[in-house]
Amino acid sequence: MGRLENLEEYEDKIEGIEENAEEVEKEMEELDQKISEIENAIEKISEDQEVQEELNQKKSEYKEKKSEKEIEKQNLISEIENVEEELNGDIEINDNSANVLSELSSIGEDISEAQRIVESRSATLNEMKDRLNVLKNKL
Repeated sequence: MGRLENLEEYEDKIEGIEENAEEVEKEMEELDQKISEIENAIEKISEDQEVQEELNQKKSEYKEKKSEKEIEKQNLISEIENVEEELNGDIEINDNSANVLSELSSIGEDISEAQRIVESRSATLNEMKDRLNVLKNKL
């Protein structure tokens, strides 16, 4: 069995990336909100240095967590690019199959079932590629 017969593996990879991306995105939004709220609080208590220092420390902790999430985000982008590379290779293989089938069809061979497989696979591969592009743009 060749690579093209394992499209479910791509689906699993993409779903995993989508779930991780949603989680990272949500956590980053929450951290941004916390940082913003702390900054507002610091402005409101400009007279109380001791409390400001404590809040600044908390803000630094949240910024550190946000930096860690940025690294996770970059790792997800790398993972997306790796899957895209694999998909592009499979799209190329599928396109080659389509060309060979076209040649057979031109000499009168009935290859309708094989063409259906190639066309279906092409649609699936391109849909997966589109999902990855959308996901990468969101990140």
